[in-house]
Amino acid sequence: MRRIFLRLPLTCLLAPFWVAGCGGYSNPGSVNGTGAPYITAQPVNQTVTAGQTATFSVTAAGTAPLAYQWQKNGADISGATAASYTTPVTTTADSGEQFRVAVSNSAGSVTSMPATLTVSAGQVASTVDVITYHYDDMRSGQNLNETALTPLNVNSTMFGKKGEFMVDGKVDAQPLYLSQVTIGGQKKNVLYVATEHGSVYAFDADSINGTTSAFLWKTSTLGTGETTSDNRSCGQVSPEIGITATPVIDRSRNAIYVVAMSKNASGTYFQRLHALDLSTGTELFGGPKTITATYPGTGDNSSGGNVVFDPKQYKERPGLLQTNGTIYTTWSSHCDIRPYTSWVMAFSAQWKRRRHLDVGHGTRRRCNREYLFPGRQRHV
Repeated sequence: MRRIFLRLPLTCLLAPFWVAGCGGYSNPGSVNGTGAPYITAQPVNQTVTAGQTATFSVTAAGTAPLAYQWQKNGADISGATAASYTTPVTTTADSGEQFRVAVSNSAGSVTSMPATLTVSAGQVASTVDVITYHYDDMRSGQNLNETALTPLNVNSTMFGKKGEFMVDGKVDAQPLYLSQVTIGGQKKNVLYVATEHGSVYAFDADSINGTTSAFLWKTSTLGTGETTSDNRSCGQVSPEIGITATPVIDRSRNAIYVVAMSKNASGTYFQRLHALDLSTGTELFGGPKTITATYPGTGDNSSGGNVVFDPKQYKERPGLLQTNGTIYTTWSSHCDIRPYTSWVMAFSAQWKRRRHLDVGHGTRRRCNREYLFPGRQRHV
């Protein structure tokens, strides 16, 4: 009896096992992208910081079209029917959740391996208040109390645009920030934003997520029947002038102070100093205070031996300053269009009286007070 030996190529013997290993995560019968679906790249675990989103993805093959249904902890996620899924903004409570996806077609279905979401607490919100232009009365721009930022957490994956808050006009004033403000019985970290449309907003600084239109409160500085000022034939602030200067915050009085420009239907212009409640946005101290002034002298816009402050000829451009219970304001012209003079005014923080009034003559005279430093135009 002769023995017959079958010598088959090793590749033939291994081929079925290779198909089962690569294409058979759940269905070894699918090859060359046809038949029942099979997964070629599983979802992977994701780690994010609270406040960020996480994205899970899968790569699958099989006879088209393929349908996807993502699940969280075994339950279908409504609307999650693409090859990738992005979570809502996460919190630490989401840590440990598992995500998987079912892929199906007319020939069958397959379910991926689960991927786990890990959410870390991240950085604690800043407790350093920003109450005036460039942090301090000297306008240094230095936050000397910053302790949290390091090269480890300010990097390409963590540093960048988080989103945007929607407002009703251009923003030339620097936004300000307060931590732990009581609003509606809750402690909030608040971003205060003033616009050239004459509005002041208080936003929850921790709520930023994509495009955010919700606010804690919003106040208009316009009087009844008024609009913001036109640009006074000057393109420096255009097309409207409302609140241009950076406000200032006095936390001891629970107030944010802003200067706003407006006009009524008859074409009369106004400059007003407002003190708004930090928690509600309502006017404080019986305000607002309409700004009027005269000073002994001659020159542009003088009458009867007094220089007269004409509200239409000025905009409050440098950031407001608060020191020792006094609010300081300084005034610039519209494109050096005469008549105008240099004005520095100081008001009691609670409207008892105007405390100081300085005026200079000539179109180029500077206001030399140690507390006053010109602001620069800023946009957010």
